[in-house]
Amino acid sequence: MKVIDWLMQGDPVIRRLTSTYLLEVELPSTEDGYIKKYIDLFDDDSGLWGKGIYSPKWISTHYTMRELKYMEIDFQHPYYQKAMVKLVDQLWRSQDYKSMWKRPDLCVVAMVLSLAAYGRFTEVRTHEMVDELLDHQMEDGGWNCEWNYKKHLSTRGSIHTTLTVLEAFRDYGTWGDGYRSEEMQEKSYEGEEYLLERRLFHTVSTGEVIKKDFLRAHYPPRWKYDYLRALEYFASVKRHYDERMKEGLDLIKKNMRKGFMPKGSQYGGELHFRLEDSRAGRFNTLRALKVLKRYDKKEYQRIIETDFESL
Repeated sequence: MKVIDWLMQGDPVIRRLTSTYLLEVELPSTEDGYIKKYIDLFDDDSGLWGKGIYSPKWISTHYTMRELKYMEIDFQHPYYQKAMVKLVDQLWRSQDYKSMWKRPDLCVVAMVLSLAAYGRFTEVRTHEMVDELLDHQMEDGGWNCEWNYKKHLSTRGSIHTTLTVLEAFRDYGTWGDGYRSEEMQEKSYEGEEYLLERRLFHTVSTGEVIKKDFLRAHYPPRWKYDYLRALEYFASVKRHYDERMKEGLDLIKKNMRKGFMPKGSQYGGELHFRLEDSRAGRFNTLRALKVLKRYDKKEYQRIIETDFESL
C-alpha cells in the first residue's frame, strides 16, 4: 500500500488534511471523526472542556482547543467561539499584570494569541498580547517564559518558548488585524535564527543535543518542543531550505524507512480519548510529509510512490 492511500483510510480529519496539504485539493472543514468526538465532550452550560481553563492537562479547554485548531475545526463553530471568550477572559487579565513578578507566562500568552487569531478574535486584548511578546524578546533572539521568575530568572532564550511565540506570530500574521506586523516579521526572523543557530536541537556552546526528547516526534505536541514541530513551523511559513535543518530532515527520513512515522510517545496526563493505537502514526506521518514536500521533494516523491508492505 502507498502512504497516501493509508492516510486517506484514516479519520475524516486526517483525510481532509492530507487532501489539503499533500494532494492540494482544498476541502471544507469537517465536523466528523475526531472533531465530532471533541464537540460531543463540550459542556455548553460552562462553556468549557474538561471542567477547566488551562488544567487539568490535557483535557482542559486550552489544550482541547489547541488540538481542534490543528485539526482545523471551522473557526466559526459556536463552541470554539464560546470557549475562546472564556479562555481570553481567564488567561489574559491585563489589569492584573502591573508588577513584573505577576506578568503572565509567555508560553501561555503565545498559545492564547494563536488560538484567538485562529478564531478571528481581534480586539485590544490581542494587541496587548502582541505587545507582551514583542517587548520581552531576549538579546539572543529567543524568548523564555522564565524571564521574570523570581527563583530562577533567565536572561537566555528557551527553544520551547521561542517556537511557541513564532507560531503565535505566524497565526496572528495570517488571521489577525495587522497590528505591529512589520515588527512581528522582524522578530520572527530573529527567533527563527535562534532555532537554526542551534541546528534545531543542539547547544551553541558545546554542540551537544539539548534534550534527547527533542529528537522524538510527538503528537499532540502540547506546549513542548521537538524537531518535527520546529520543521513543520518552518515549512508552514515557507522559510527557504537552510543547511542547519539537515539533521532534522535526516531524522524524518530515518524514521520513515517503513513508509510511516511512529505515532510518538505520549506526554503523561489525562486524555479525552486515545487518537491512535498502532505504532504507526498518521498525524506524524502527515506532518513529516508536509515537511519533506517543502524541503526534499525528491525524497517526498520516492516515499509517496513506493508500495510499503508494512502499512
